[in-house]
Amino acid sequence: MLATTAVRAAPLAAPRSTGIQSVEAAQSVLEGMKRKGEVTDSLVLETLDSAQGARYQRLLNSGTFDAMFRAAEQSTEFRSDDVRLSIALAALTTDDSGVDEILSITMEDVTDNTEWEESEQRGVIRPRWQFNWGIVTGTLYLNRKETRNARDAGYSVGLAASACSAGFPVCYPVAAQAGGIGIAAGRYYEEGNCVKLKVIGPTLKPERHKKGQRNCK
Repeated sequence: MLATTAVRAAPLAAPRSTGIQSVEAAQSVLEGMKRKGEVTDSLVLETLDSAQGARYQRLLNSGTFDAMFRAAEQSTEFRSDDVRLSIALAALTTDDSGVDEILSITMEDVTDNTEWEESEQRGVIRPRWQFNWGIVTGTLYLNRKETRNARDAGYSVGLAASACSAGFPVCYPVAAQAGGIGIAAGRYYEEGNCVKLKVIGPTLKPERHKKGQRNCK
């Protein structure tokens, strides 16, 4: 008589949640954190799930946002809380590959595709390597790949942080603007165009950057 042994199939591991949220849902999470008072790293990590928290920690430790934190210490326009909320927005709305894209943005990417205009000099376009709120305007031109990435709010947050690191006057966290930038970038990308970000003081305004012009290829 042959002995038979029942073999049980190993249960399938549950898929690991990436915790990706829409911009609207993420904004609700951010508002909840703000209602609790001071926004600390501990509060953010307690609020986010494990995957989101890992992305937040990775972005925080990357050094990408260091210049923003330094600017917050000297600014009356925003605080370190706002920088943490911007990083949390990126962690909530961007997956791991999106974080890779954010961390791949270099200061050279920003400086090579940016033009600044000083109103005092009759529209002469040249870089300005200092912070001067409300005086300097400029435009950051994104190519097709960057426009595709900018559909994710976290990428816009990363762009602003990199511009801040490069010495440009865009250190104001863009958490409140990133959703609108993402919507505009998605629309222009589907048209076959790119997006350009008009900088006016601490704000970023998305505008259409037509295919074939400058770096929109």
